[in-house]
Amino acid sequence: MPADRLIWKRVSEKEQAEYTIQGIEYARREWPWAGVFMIWYFRQVGNIPPDSAEYYFRMVDEDFTPRQLYFAVQDVAARQDVAGPGLYQETNPSVKTYGRWRTIRDANALGGAYYLSETPGESITFTFNGAGVNLIAQHWPGGGRLNVSLDGRTVPGLPTDEQGLSYIDLYRPMTEQHVYIPLVRAVSPGEHILRLTVANGHHPASTGTACIVDAFEVLTQERVSFPIPALIGNLIGLAGTGWLLYRTGRRLRGPFR
Repeated sequence: MPADRLIWKRVSEKEQAEYTIQGIEYARREWPWAGVFMIWYFRQVGNIPPDSAEYYFRMVDEDFTPRQLYFAVQDVAARQDVAGPGLYQETNPSVKTYGRWRTIRDANALGGAYYLSETPGESITFTFNGAGVNLIAQHWPGGGRLNVSLDGRTVPGLPTDEQGLSYIDLYRPMTEQHVYIPLVRAVSPGEHILRLTVANGHHPASTGTACIVDAFEVLTQERVSFPIPALIGNLIGLAGTGWLLYRTGRRLRGPFR
């Protein structure tokens, strides 16, 4: 390649892989609040010529032959079984299924698919490190219940059944997609395991026990504990103070002439 085309100079494939891994490690260490990072690019489709520097950014060739960069990122990804802040699909390594959960293709689902089970006892675990977790699921007339445990214990803030198990109810008379359901909040720092288990019972009006798991969202402490009620109270207080100052000023000045 001509020297004048080397906009970013030149490195070996080994150095390319090492620099990329260093970038991943830096992002994890310095930006734990960030969500998912993308690498540009995985594979090109023939529109970038070999005499362009961007041609060599690829992780695999046009015929899908892996480069060193691909294998390096693959090794790092194999250790990615703990989800930090961000949105995670049901196929993420931090999500593990137990039983015969079915993958349902649905263009309306996040990522185009979701997991579904109607069998009581089948479960899903989600390993995370964050201050809270939302489940992205679906409410519908055939929705069942998911028992929820955090590190093997009941979850504060969720309703409990007659056995003392915390749960969420996925039944609604009308279908609602992309529902963000709060599961846990104010979690202590560190790694935690959330388990969702298809319950035996369901809402009296439900037509079944089917449970849909579309995605998980891990929250940062800032998002969990942002003081909305306090903020509203402060705004009301400021408004009241402003009104009192205005009335006091009017009395001191007397009527306008």
